[in-house]
Amino acid sequence: MSDRSIRSFALDYYRKRGAEIRELADEAFEIQEAQGAALKVTFAHEAEAPLTATSPQWRAILEDLTADVAVSYRYLAAGAIARPARTLEAAMPEGWAVSSAKLLDAENRVAVGLTHRVTFDSPALNACTEVIHHHLWDVNEERRLTSFESKLYDLPCIMIRPERLPDEATVQGLLGRSLAAVDEASDARGREIERELAEMLSEAEKRTNQYFEQQLGNVLQREVQLAEKLDGTIRRMAEARTPEAVARYRQDGESLARQLEYARANREAELGTVESACHAKLGQERDKHELTATTDLVALCHASYDVLTYRATVTSPDGFEANWVLRYWPVSGELQLPACQACGHALVAPVSIAGGGFACGACVAACKGCGTRSLGLTGAPCDVCAGATCTGCETRCTHCDAVSCTEHAQGCATCEAAVCVRCASHCHACNEALCQHHARLDVHSGRTACDRHVPIEAPRPAPRAIEKTVPAPRPATVMLAAAVLGERAEPTDSSLADLLAAAENSGVEHLFVRPDPVYSVLSGRAMHPKLAETCPCCQGQFAVQEMVDCPTCCTPSCLTCSQGEAGPCPACDALAPAEADDEHLALVFAQFPELARGRRRWEIAVQGPYVLAHWSRLGTWGMVVYHQADQCVLTAFAFGRMETVRQTLKGWWAS
Repeated sequence: MSDRSIRSFALDYYRKRGAEIRELADEAFEIQEAQGAALKVTFAHEAEAPLTATSPQWRAILEDLTADVAVSYRYLAAGAIARPARTLEAAMPEGWAVSSAKLLDAENRVAVGLTHRVTFDSPALNACTEVIHHHLWDVNEERRLTSFESKLYDLPCIMIRPERLPDEATVQGLLGRSLAAVDEASDARGREIERELAEMLSEAEKRTNQYFEQQLGNVLQREVQLAEKLDGTIRRMAEARTPEAVARYRQDGESLARQLEYARANREAELGTVESACHAKLGQERDKHELTATTDLVALCHASYDVLTYRATVTSPDGFEANWVLRYWPVSGELQLPACQACGHALVAPVSIAGGGFACGACVAACKGCGTRSLGLTGAPCDVCAGATCTGCETRCTHCDAVSCTEHAQGCATCEAAVCVRCASHCHACNEALCQHHARLDVHSGRTACDRHVPIEAPRPAPRAIEKTVPAPRPATVMLAAAVLGERAEPTDSSLADLLAAAENSGVEHLFVRPDPVYSVLSGRAMHPKLAETCPCCQGQFAVQEMVDCPTCCTPSCLTCSQGEAGPCPACDALAPAEADDEHLALVFAQFPELARGRRRWEIAVQGPYVLAHWSRLGTWGMVVYHQADQCVLTAFAFGRMETVRQTLKGWWAS
C-alpha cells in the first residue's frame, strides 16, 4: 500500500508546476512537466524505486518547497445532503434517533494547514529519518481539526482562494502552537532513536576501551619482557666458561639494562599518551552518535470548509425526546452535540437525567438502589461498594452507623432494624438476617439462631438497648439465720422492707441477702454478678466461656464482637495515630522507661476500661495493654526486625 498523503501531496506539487499527469497501472503515474521533461513516478512500496518518505525524489520536493514556503488554497467540498435527519442520525451516538431536522445556518469557515518535516540525523546512522506532520487549525476557534488532518490531501477539494484570509499575527500564533505540538510528538520518536544510538555507542565504547587497554598492556608487557631477558642474560653469563662468552653476555646485559631503564623512566609518559588517545577516541564516538533533530516548515495551506447548523428532534434510547441545535461538518461527518448541563462542554455519551434534560454519561451518577440518574446525588456513598445513593435509598446501619445501598442493607427479622452486611448475623436454621441485639446463641450447637429457632430449654435473653428497656428486676431471696438456734428461714418473695421487718420481729441478729442474678446477653442464662464479665465493645454482660481473648492484643470481647482467628478485634481495628505526649502513655512510660527513648510511631485505642498502645520503630514493633481502673499492665510484647519479617511472610503464606 502507498501513503495516500504523500501521493496526494506530490501530485498536487506537480500540478501546480503546470505538469500534465497521466495515471498508469499499479499506482504509477507519468508526469510531463511544462519544461518538456518527462518522468515516471510510482507510489507502490513493492515496486522498484518508489516515491516514499525516504526516497531522494521526495526529499527534492520538500527541499524545493522549503526554500520558499508555498501557500496553497483549497476549498474542501462536500456532497449534497438530501436527507439531513438520516445523515444526522448516522453521526449520533448509538441508540439515538433523529425524527426531523431543519437547516438553520450554513457557515463558511477558514482553516490554516501547516506541514512540518522533522529530520533526525546522526553520523552513526546509515540514513536520516524523516517524519511529516500535518496540522489543520480552525482560525475562528483556534483549535485543531484532528478529524481533517489525515484527510487534508485526500478530501475532494477545489483550488480556490478563500474570501477571508487570516492576518499574519493569527498565522504566526497558530504556527507557534503547531511547532509546540510537533516538538511534543517528536520527543517520543527522538527518544527511540536515542536509545538505538546509545546501544551503538555502548558497543563502540566497549571496542575502544578494549583496544586501548591492550595498548596499555603492551607498554607494561615490554618492560616485563626486558626484565626477563636481562635476568636470562645474567644467568647465562654466570654459566659461561670462556672469557669471550662472558664478555659477549656482559655487553648484551648492559644493552638490556639501558633499554629497561629507559622503559621504566618513560613508563608514565607512554601510559599518559595512551590514555589521552583513548579519551580523544571516546569523545569522537560520542560526537558521532549525537542525534540532531531539525524541524522545517514544508507547506502552508489556507483551506475553507462549511459548517451546517440544524434544529433537530432527537429521541434518547430510553424514550425521552428533545429539540437540539446540532452543528455538523459535512467534509468529516463530525457532529457537535449541545452543551452538557453539568460540565458545560459538548455532550459525550449523553443520558437523560431526573427532572428533564441531558448530561454526559461521566457527569451523571445513578442511584444504586432505584436507578434514578441525576447530576448530584444527595445521599452518601455505600461504605461496602462505594455506590452512589439518593436520599430515599440511603440506609444507615443501627449498629455501626455505616451507609449501605439497598443491595448491601438487610433488615433484622426480629425488630426490622436496618443493618449492613458486615454487622448482620444469620440464623443457622432459616438464614434470616439478625441485628447484634437479637442474634441468639444456640448453646447446644454453638451457632447463631433467631428467636424462633433457639431451643426451648435455653432461656431467652432480655431485650437490649435498641428497645430502650432493661430487664425487670427480680425480688431478692433472703436467708434468715438465727444467732443462737442456727435456724434458717426462706420466706416467699416480698419487698425488702417487709423482710427487714420480719427479721426484726423474729429476733434475728444476722441478715444475709443473696444478690440478684445477671443474665447473659448472648445465651440468656443466669449468672452470679461476680462471675459475669462486661464486653468492652458492646458493654453487655456475658459468661466467662462466652468471652474470647484477641490473639493480637489479648483484650477480651464477647463472641459477637470478636472475630476470633479471622482477624483483629474491634480494639485493634480502632488504633489511631497519637503523639508521645498523650496522657494514656504516661503509665506505659512509667512501667517501661526504655519506650520513652527514641522516636517511635504510636497508635492508641481505648476500648472500655482497656487502653491499647501500639508502637513501631525501624522495623521493630510492640504493644502494651493496660487496665485504666486498676492501673496495671495486662499485656506487653515487642518484636525485632527478623520476627517482623517472619510474621509478614507467614501472613503472606496464609493469605
